[in-house]
Amino acid sequence: MRDFLVFQLYSPLASWGEVAVGEIRSTLSHPTKTAVLGLIASALGVTRDAEELHRQLHLVLGYACWVVRKGETLRDYHTVQTPIRGNVEKRGEMLPWVRSRRDELLAGRPNTILSDREYRMDEAYVVALWQRSADAFISLGDISDALQRPTFVVFLGRKSCPLALPMSPSIIGSHSLLGALRAYRPDQIIVPETIDDRVFEVYWEELTGEDAEIPVSWEATRYDLLLSRSRWQFGLRSEYAGTIESKQED
Repeated sequence: MRDFLVFQLYSPLASWGEVAVGEIRSTLSHPTKTAVLGLIASALGVTRDAEELHRQLHLVLGYACWVVRKGETLRDYHTVQTPIRGNVEKRGEMLPWVRSRRDELLAGRPNTILSDREYRMDEAYVVALWQRSADAFISLGDISDALQRPTFVVFLGRKSCPLALPMSPSIIGSHSLLGALRAYRPDQIIVPETIDDRVFEVYWEELTGEDAEIPVSWEATRYDLLLSRSRWQFGLRSEYAGTIESKQED
């Protein structure tokens, strides 16, 4: 028996970035662990420069995501002004008078970057977290409290993607990940009664056999193991994928 912190994420728009090179910024069909723990850090009030706290969150928490509704892909065309690096940096260091984006853009005639950015529309997820050790520096109860009263504004991947329903966190004791997901009952339910699908994808890490109770269909690697928040560096993380049937089948 272990405790799972289970909560829901729903928004008209979300974006879960993959490795992005060049003008195309695509999105996965489900949240990365990095994105969800970034949301948790915002709710807890952890600032971006708290490097060790961000790293510890990734080390002490296990992660799973039930894709309740995939939604549809939206591709948006962007034009973005960006400063010329030589105008705001010297020898790799930001010039001392540059303190905001306004300062950057006033430093000289800016460049324009063109990009296509993908979003997921009308998507819904149920997320489960668990502690990897009994002596973790933060409890699931602390995280649950923060999700109900976030310190900073939380969003789903980009600031233009705010939540549309409360996250409704709940701590559920269960012998397995599947048991925790099936026992979850949010205050304002979004799934699965409103949709026709009967089979749903689940992505999770580390739990196998009776600890998961979900057959592994395939295993993938994601570049969302946080190595350094300040340097924006990520390593490889293994992730299982499987399917479960609707609770209506129970």
